[in-house]
Amino acid sequence: MDVLGQAGIKTVLATPTAAPPLWLSKKHPEILPVGENGEVLHEGTRRAVCFNNDVYWNHSKRLVEALGKALGKHPQLIAWQIDSGIGGHQTEWSFNRDTLLEWQNWLELKYENIEKLNEKLG
Repeated sequence: MDVLGQAGIKTVLATPTAAPPLWLSKKHPEILPVGENGEVLHEGTRRAVCFNNDVYWNHSKRLVEALGKALGKHPQLIAWQIDSGIGGHQTEWSFNRDTLLEWQNWLELKYENIEKLNEKLG
């Protein structure tokens, strides 16, 4: 940003949360999304993450907070791009075990029992 500033260019800084780093995916493969047929989507691509994974969110939070602390008051910084396109290209769902359990828990809290769920669904 200093070099850009010397050329009169301001900076919009994007957080690197849309494509988790390879080291994170390799250290925590549980952050990878699982497709509806059970295939684990591979790391290193945009949106290769299960949005229902606390490991992903905790690392993202730490990373964004560190960026903010280190660069938030930089004179060339004019804006932050926190993300773009969440939910695009069928990346908003994952069929991993944790997501299944969360979905079942949500249904139980909302409908209390299977009979009430079936009644609401007709």
